Amino acid sequence: CNAGTLEKYVQTNLGRLPDSELLRFAREIALGMKHLHKSTIIHRDLALRNVLLSGYVYCPPLTRHDTSHSLTRSH
Repeated sequence: CNAGTLEKYVQTNLGRLPDSELLRFAREIALGMKHLHKSTIIHRDLALRNVLLSGYVYCPPLTRHDTSHSLTRSH
């Protein structure tokens, strides 16, 4: 992931981002969080500064491993 954070991208392009791109960001982040949830991981610090961009391909929002927590399910 070498294109910086989503926070910096949004700040740099403030007022120029179309709604469709903002919705795409939201969808990609939601899908990443859904994947983490299925893996019984809670991210605990979801923020634009923790979402990394790689060109136009997103890396999982896991830049702060110290703030994630794995759950164990009790039956």
